[in-house]
Amino acid sequence: MRGSQLFTLLGLAIAVCACTFQNALADGLSEPQADQLLQQFSQGMSPFDGLLELAEKGDPLAQDRLGIAYLTGKGVDKDYGMARTWLLKSAEQGYTYAQFRLGYMYEEALGTSKDVALAIHWYQEAAKQGNRAAAYNLGLLYQAGKDLESDDLLAAKWYLIAAEQGLTIAQLNLGLIYLESKSVEHDYDQAHRWLSEAAKSGNAKAQYNLGLLYAEGKGVDKNPIKALELFRSAAAGGEWWAMYAISIAYRDGSLGLAYDRNLADEWYKKFIDAQVAAQQK
Repeated sequence: MRGSQLFTLLGLAIAVCACTFQNALADGLSEPQADQLLQQFSQGMSPFDGLLELAEKGDPLAQDRLGIAYLTGKGVDKDYGMARTWLLKSAEQGYTYAQFRLGYMYEEALGTSKDVALAIHWYQEAAKQGNRAAAYNLGLLYQAGKDLESDDLLAAKWYLIAAEQGLTIAQLNLGLIYLESKSVEHDYDQAHRWLSEAAKSGNAKAQYNLGLLYAEGKGVDKNPIKALELFRSAAAGGEWWAMYAISIAYRDGSLGLAYDRNLADEWYKKFIDAQVAAQQK
């Protein structure tokens, strides 16, 4: 009974695959169909020729998924050269996810020499279409300045695209640029806005830096109680500088806390232990 059930399910899967493939030949792939074909292909349920035929007919989604197969070794031997070939075909047709993946390959030197100019080109093409991952990576490249001149203003421009689409790490980095950058004028209102957005998602670093704004009254009315609340949330999330801030608050009797040397020492120990644990990872 178990064997006949398995045969029936496998037959159904093959039938679905064939239907998906025939529909795709007639109408072009949709995103769910492309993902389904890649999954079935990687599991040996869909023939390589099916995906290849669609890609050779110029379907950008099929070309992208074929590129992913070669990039990750799903269903075929990993081959960065072939991955780049198919992703390029898809990217040149304007498919944003292929543009992002191609940019990543050039940034990380996957099967090719590192080419930051080409990485930026393809990230920009993807980001112009609202691809938040590409926009975030552009922000990182310009902020870090490892392979090109550092430019926080350009970093902020690209982080903004990702931040407005809800990418927490972009919201954090944008808030920190407005708070700390040496080349972009400090804007505590904008820092508060974006750190607040990231903090809502539970980002500990954002909670800590937002707590600093409330503790110092920058961009907001000074509110030591709110600052302590944010420091405690950040500390619970593993942000050791928040642990240090709480230690200082107990030591100085600030942020609405009474002086308590024992608790100050306890939080300072947490601060040290958290750093040691991070270094040992």
